[in-house]
Amino acid sequence: MALSFDIKNDRQLQLALGATLIVLMVILGIYFNNFGYVEAGIEYYFVGSMIGLGLLFWGLRSFRLIVLVPAVLIILVCLGMSIMKFNWREAYLAKADAGRPFLFEEYIESYPSLEEYIFANFTGGPNWIAFSRDCAEPVRANQPPAQECSDLKSIQATYGLDMKKIVNEHFQKMKRTAMRISKGQLKDKRRYEQCIKMGQCVVVPMLPANVNPDVLQTGEYNDIRKAFWALVDENKLNEDVCDQMLLCSILVQTGALRLSSF
Repeated sequence: MALSFDIKNDRQLQLALGATLIVLMVILGIYFNNFGYVEAGIEYYFVGSMIGLGLLFWGLRSFRLIVLVPAVLIILVCLGMSIMKFNWREAYLAKADAGRPFLFEEYIESYPSLEEYIFANFTGGPNWIAFSRDCAEPVRANQPPAQECSDLKSIQATYGLDMKKIVNEHFQKMKRTAMRISKGQLKDKRRYEQCIKMGQCVVVPMLPANVNPDVLQTGEYNDIRKAFWALVDENKLNEDVCDQMLLCSILVQTGALRLSSF
């Protein structure tokens, strides 16, 4: 049956259009208010919401429940997932702003999206968030980690992370960065930070500026110096470097990693 569009005299059309516009304003308002928390994949839910709106208008205009019910479900699912994604991203940024960034930021290209985290729990894909929660955070709080954290094979089976490979690859990146610094290719802090930002370098143990020479051989400063020059001079990962590498240090503390395996 053809639909008429006499908006001036068609009460059913007015109701359908009015309801659709109200829902549209709600959706746009939610997206606008959370624009700062947009993450990858949100566009699909927005498009899905717009498709649901089109079906909602059609269902209200023709008063067909077979169209109305799917339309409402599509809108609710897409809007619900969008809100969850906004909250997920907001929580990540809030922790970073509070001085509690994700522990393994430098080991990943970007923080996992909500879907990546959910799928990782079911598919066995890389799950840095669960590893951080179960293994790293308890160790840093002097609490016992999960049982799966004490063995490299268990970690790979549970969290989808080949830690021996990851640690070795990060060690090689640290070594290349330290070599560039020792050769004077990164002469100032700005170049060093820019190199890290571009993904060509990683953080390496370095002494703070203007350190008193009298304390260079003491405590923490000596550990930092030894680790830096071990990166330059040694070809294998050793204890000095491992102590300055967060992931390596945590794996040693859980009992999963032995430096003799490198």
